[in-house]
Amino acid sequence: MVSPERINDSLQLMKKPLDTTIDREVGLEISLRDGGVRALLTGRVEKLDTTYVLSAALVEPSRGVTVATFSAEAEGQKEVVSAIRRLTNRLRDSLGEELASIEQSKQKLQKVTTPSLRALQLYSQGQALHQQFQWKTAGELYQQAVEEDPDFATAHLMLAYCLSQTNRKAEVLAHAQRAFELADTTTDRERYFILGSYYRWVQEGERALETWRVLARLYPDHYWAASTLWSQYLSRGQPQQALPYGLRRADLRPHRFDHQLRAAHALLVWGDRRQAEPYLQRARELVSLGEVSHWRAAWLRLFPAHEDWVRGNLKQAIQEAEQVTGEINSHTPEDQNALRWLRWQVGSFYLTLGKRRAAEEMFQSMSGPGENLALIAWGLGDEKAVKKYLRRARPSHRAGILLARTGLLSEAEKVLSDPETASRAYAPFLPDVWDTIARGELALTRGQTAEAIRLLEQGVRLLKPWPTAYFFLGAESLAQAWEQQGNLAKSLEVLENASQYQAAAVFWGPAPFFWMKTQLRRAQLYR
Repeated sequence: MVSPERINDSLQLMKKPLDTTIDREVGLEISLRDGGVRALLTGRVEKLDTTYVLSAALVEPSRGVTVATFSAEAEGQKEVVSAIRRLTNRLRDSLGEELASIEQSKQKLQKVTTPSLRALQLYSQGQALHQQFQWKTAGELYQQAVEEDPDFATAHLMLAYCLSQTNRKAEVLAHAQRAFELADTTTDRERYFILGSYYRWVQEGERALETWRVLARLYPDHYWAASTLWSQYLSRGQPQQALPYGLRRADLRPHRFDHQLRAAHALLVWGDRRQAEPYLQRARELVSLGEVSHWRAAWLRLFPAHEDWVRGNLKQAIQEAEQVTGEINSHTPEDQNALRWLRWQVGSFYLTLGKRRAAEEMFQSMSGPGENLALIAWGLGDEKAVKKYLRRARPSHRAGILLARTGLLSEAEKVLSDPETASRAYAPFLPDVWDTIARGELALTRGQTAEAIRLLEQGVRLLKPWPTAYFFLGAESLAQAWEQQGNLAKSLEVLENASQYQAAAVFWGPAPFFWMKTQLRRAQLYR
């Protein structure tokens, strides 16, 4: 029992007229595309002399196999209605049992426009892999789909997305252009998705943003619309506008740990902190299921201690951290990477609390602790130790900044120009922002104050939605630059702004330590 509207939706995606006669073959394809049809019932009437033979068959759509048949005979036309009633009663008696034995199709076909069922199946397989970030394999399936149906607009688009992950710009634009040309042959849901993606790729930012907004308004369940608007607003430094889309994408993908944690973090920083708990709980459940092992999972374990620190409950915060330390020391984990991240989080938190020895012990237990130990030395003003540890550390923007602050300009330049430094940089949606702040630090050290202010203001502004250690490092140096120009009011304004991000800082490892540094400088300026 399927409504005409659902049937018409499938016919439209198949590019067939809405008055198409639904025979067994068409009915099977409608059932597969709809995704909610367990069985197809077919029937026929045959006349042998004066006898009418009525038959029905129950077909499983996923395999196209007949799983049950029913028949009844009528002697003459007057008995046909009675025969139909007998056939119907038999079918009703056994239908529940037969339906229960039919396994629901494991492959859910996407609702996109193509007359080729084979192309749709390939596309749907690609979508499943795409959601697991298997770009190469997903792209190969999309490529096969467009070979089956060269006019498959949405397959061209998704192939472009996969190719964009492999930096094949010319091919990306070619498939995006083809999808754009075919957009009017698709449904509104596909068309707005294609247009928004195309405008974004050809650098028509405002037009793209408006198209994504229309798509999200018309289809609140469209994951890509929510995810894109979340990232676009954040890249523009508009976290309040991004927040509802971050929550929506978390609700649409409840099994994505990073989405749950990002939603919780967004609420903790920019929204109502009381609404964060459901997202935190989802994230905890995913960790307990063994779904995740990276630094955000480690942060989640330490979250109660961070919350106590923000509220000023320092005694309780220390107890929470020491409890996690006890777990680390008594546990032999299967996942060494997860343990490393947990040690990093706990060591960073001890550094924030001023527990230097505990922080040192935690960092010393990690591989490659140089940069983290340099942080402790820098916090104590021990430049000699900073230099010693940084010379053993891997290249990074933070190492370059600390080298510049200790006067080692040539070494800082070397680190910041190292390809490994660029490869390790990650700022959400803003890949060059760390380099901008690092270059600002170098300019300040050289005495190029105006240039330092220009670079640091740009970096701090872009990182405001993501108050990592670099945000606070940049803010501290920007305040110093204004102070050097004799503008204490502007210097204080920068530090006052940074002071508002204590709760946000707890998401980013050692960022709370750097927040504390800005507060110290703020107090010194007031004095």
